[in-house]
Amino acid sequence: MAAGSPIGITPLSLLWSYLLLLPPLFISWKWGLSINRKILTAAVRMTVQLYLMGYYLGWIFRLNSPWLNLAWISVMLIVANIASLRQRELSFRTLFWPTTIGNILVFFPTVGFFMLLVVQNTSPFAAQFLIPVAGMLLGNTMRGNTIALEHFFGELRRNPGEYTTRLLMGATPAEASQPYLYSAMRLTTLPHLAVMATVGIVAMPGMMTGQMLTGAVPMKAVMYQLALMIGVFACRFMAAFASLLCARQVAFDEFGILRPEVFYNAGGGKNGPKKQLSSGMNASSGKK
Repeated sequence: MAAGSPIGITPLSLLWSYLLLLPPLFISWKWGLSINRKILTAAVRMTVQLYLMGYYLGWIFRLNSPWLNLAWISVMLIVANIASLRQRELSFRTLFWPTTIGNILVFFPTVGFFMLLVVQNTSPFAAQFLIPVAGMLLGNTMRGNTIALEHFFGELRRNPGEYTTRLLMGATPAEASQPYLYSAMRLTTLPHLAVMATVGIVAMPGMMTGQMLTGAVPMKAVMYQLALMIGVFACRFMAAFASLLCARQVAFDEFGILRPEVFYNAGGGKNGPKKQLSSGMNASSGKK
């Protein structure tokens, strides 16, 4: 095979890769981990979903309609936002629109900037470039949002005393929740910075590997990877910050108390957020 020519993969070659699942399945069975069903379900779902994606992306690529492409990445954003809220037991009804607005304010300008100034294709709406770039930016952005939102609201829910003490001392909800926002932003940012700092030394990025497997010149693949990693970091950081700021606007009532409906399981129970925050308020009052 000539250097630089793409490596083909056949259905039979793909089937061989599934044999790599046998050792994890055996270890899970032998040690009683009870996750064999989850492994098989995840593998089947992944296969079906990716094959379906291949078919409908082929259809979208052939049509190559700017409006259809924009509609598709809008659907991707909405679905990803719903999934990120549900994964962390955050209320879809309360937080969907604030976080969606925060993501839109960051995601679409970042994608537009990337397509116009980095990719520099003749048409910035070409499906072949727009949808893969938007997908990579969006996937990482949603992971960052999930971590930031869960940490911010989770810490307010688990440790209400510090927050309510600041309220009693005259701070606004925005001022009292600022340390939680700082902590959430650091938590969602630092792991990604660690990946950026070690890429090329301890790991080869998937996008760059895929390009080289299809015959791309290594240096060209490196340039695309660098541009994408910078774009992913910027989009992830700004979207998490915007989502936190927008979500914070609807998360507190007129007294600055975290609304119980922020959480999916807000219904009740003695450990509900409203009860916890009220207890924190009472404890802080007792100390004073």
